[in-house]
Amino acid sequence: MLTTKSKGAIALAAAIGMMTGAAQAANHTVMIVDGGYFPEIVYVAPGDNIVFENWSEAEHVVSGPLGSWASDPIAISGQFMLSVDETTPMTYSGLDIAGIEISGAISFDAPPLAD
Repeated sequence: MLTTKSKGAIALAAAIGMMTGAAQAANHTVMIVDGGYFPEIVYVAPGDNIVFENWSEAEHVVSGPLGSWASDPIAISGQFMLSVDETTPMTYSGLDIAGIEISGAISFDAPPLAD
C-alpha cells in the first residue's frame, strides 16, 4: 500500500512530466507577405505551433489541403496559430492580394544548416 508520502512523490513526478512536455513545444513564425509566405518551409516537431502573422496589405485566409483546416480571415497585423501534430497536412495555401494562390510547406525534418 502506498503511503501518503509515496502518493505525493508520484503526483509531483507526474506534474513535472506534464510541465516538461508542455515546455518543449515551440512557436514558429510564418510571415504572410504580398506574394508569398516567409519562410516558405517551416521546420517543426509534433506538438509545436505555427504562428501565421499577416504582414500583407489585405486580410488573408490560410488553409490546409482539401479543407483539412482553415483560419478565419487574418486581419492586417493579425495572427493565427496552428498546433501541429503527426496528422497535420504538410502543405498550406492562400490567395495573395492579387488573387494568386501562394503556398508553403511544413517539414518534420531537421532544418538545413545556415551558411
